Amino acid sequence: MAVRVFGLLSAALIMLLLAFLLINYSDKNDPRSVLEQSPQHTLNVPCNINQGVCRVRFGELSFDLSLTPQDAKALEPLNVTIASDNTDLLTTNWYLWFQGRDMDMGVHWLQPKTLDSAATAEFTGMIPVCTVDPNMTWQLIAQVDFEGQVHRIIFEFLSAH
Repeated sequence: MAVRVFGLLSAALIMLLLAFLLINYSDKNDPRSVLEQSPQHTLNVPCNINQGVCRVRFGELSFDLSLTPQDAKALEPLNVTIASDNTDLLTTNWYLWFQGRDMDMGVHWLQPKTLDSAATAEFTGMIPVCTVDPNMTWQLIAQVDFEGQVHRIIFEFLSAH
C-alpha cells in the first residue's frame, strides 16, 4: 500500500515539474513575449525599404537591411536581409515582424532562414491583403537584444496588390 502511494505521489510530482518546465520554456521562446517588452531604444529609420538598402547606425549597433522583392506585394514571400561586419550582432536573437502602421492588421512574424555566411542573416515572411487600402503603409519592426540593451528598429514601406 505504501509503495502504491509513493508511486502516485512520485508521478504527480513529476507531472507538476514537467508542467512547470513546459510553461517556463514556452514563455521564454514565444516570440509574442517580445511584443510586451519595453525596449531601451526605439529608432524610427527614415529610409524607404521599397527603394533599396537602409543603413542603420546607432552607437555600436550598425547594420544594413534590405527587402526583396522591393515592390512588397501582399501574399507573396518577402525576404529581409540584415548585413553587418559585426558577427556578434548577427548571432544575437533577432525578432522581425510586419504590422500595419495606420490599421490593425495583426502581427506577421518573419521566420529566420539558414545563414549563408557569417556576414548576413535572412528572414522570410509575407503580409496579408488589405481590402480597405490597396497601397497600405506597413511597418517592418526588427528587435534585437544587443550588448544588454533591447533595440527596436522601425522601417516603413508601401505594399502593392
